[in-house]
Amino acid sequence: MKSRYLKWKQLMIVTGLTVSLLLVTTVLVGQSRVEASQLNSNSTGVRSYLYRFDAAAQTFFTIPLENGALPTGVAITGTTPTHVWIAEYGLNRITHVVFTDTAHYTQTGYSITSTAQSRPYRIAVSGNEVWFTEQGANRVGRLNAVTGQLDEFYGHGLSANAGLTDIKVASDGAVWLGGQTVQRLIKLMVSSPSVYAFTAYTDTLRPTFVVAPMYLAIENSDLIWLTTPTVNYYKVAQFTPSSEQFVWPTMPGNLLMGVAATPGLAWMADLSGNAIDLVEVGTMTLATYFPITRPVEIVAETSNLFWVTQDDGRGAIGRLIYTSTVSYRVDSFAVPVSKLRLTGIAAAPEHGVWAVAYLPEFVYLPLLLK
Repeated sequence: MKSRYLKWKQLMIVTGLTVSLLLVTTVLVGQSRVEASQLNSNSTGVRSYLYRFDAAAQTFFTIPLENGALPTGVAITGTTPTHVWIAEYGLNRITHVVFTDTAHYTQTGYSITSTAQSRPYRIAVSGNEVWFTEQGANRVGRLNAVTGQLDEFYGHGLSANAGLTDIKVASDGAVWLGGQTVQRLIKLMVSSPSVYAFTAYTDTLRPTFVVAPMYLAIENSDLIWLTTPTVNYYKVAQFTPSSEQFVWPTMPGNLLMGVAATPGLAWMADLSGNAIDLVEVGTMTLATYFPITRPVEIVAETSNLFWVTQDDGRGAIGRLIYTSTVSYRVDSFAVPVSKLRLTGIAAAPEHGVWAVAYLPEFVYLPLLLK
C-alpha cells in the first residue's frame, strides 16, 4: 500500500513539473490586439528596436532601443539628417534619433516627469513641434524639437480618462485626437501653453453610432478619417469639421485598424480581412481591396506607395504599389528578429521606411500540487 502511494506521489510530481513548462500567458498584448491600454510595461527586460528599411536594397538597419522601451509610435522629419521621434510607452519618455547614415546616428531621451506613469502612446511632428498622447496621464504633450521645452495640455474640455489614442496635426494647426474610452473625436487648439481648449465630437445625428477612434488620418484641414475597431458595426468614418458631420462608409464587418488618406481616397488596414481596403470619397463604399497578411498600421509614402506593419507572427512590413484597382503589386519583408510585434511605421520619399517594434516576453507559471 505504501509502495502504491509513493508511486502515485512521484507521478503527481512529474506531472506538475511537466505542466509548469507550458506557456500560459504573455506579459504584453500589443496594439494589434486593439486595446493599447492592455500593454503591461512592468517588465523592464523587453527588447525594443527601431528599424530603417532601405526599399532599393531591400535591407534593414537595426538601432536597438533601451530594454523596456515598448515603443508604440514613430514619426520622422528632415532629410539629411533624418530626425526620428519615438513614443516609448514603457519608459515614459520621447526618444529622438538623429540619423545621417548607418555609421552616424545619435539617440537622445526626453523623460516625462510631471506624472509617474505618463505612458506616451502615439506621436506626430509638425514643424519644430513634436506632439504625443499620454495615455497614463490623460494629457497631450508637446516637445519643442529645438529647445527641448515640454508643454502638456489637459483639462480645458478634455474628459477624464479619455483613453487617448492616435494624434494628427492638420495644416491649420488643429491637433486631432482619438478618445477611445470617452467615445469622442477630439480637437485641441492651442494659442499658448496656458491658453488652449479641447472640443469633443460625436455623431449627434446617429446617436447609436459609436465614435471611438483608434487611428486617424487627415486628408486636409476639413476632412478627417477615423477607424473604430472596438465597436461592432460601422468601423470607419469621415468627419468634416466645418459642418461637424460624420459620414460612415458601407464596409464589410472586418477589423479595420490603421487608415491613410490621399486626395479622394482612403486606405484602411483590414486586420481580420487580410487586406488593404480602398474607399472612394465619392461613393463612400468599398471600391476594392488588396490582399496582404494581417496589416495593422498603414502610412502613405506617396499617393500610390503605401507601407503597413504586419501582425503575422513573424514580424514584417508590407508594401503596396498602386497603379489602378486591377494593376498593383504587394510585397512583404520580414524584420531581422523573428516574432516581433511592430507598433508604428513612418515613411518619407527616398529617406527610408522607419518602424518600431518590441519582442513580447513569455512567462512560465508553475503548477503547484499538494
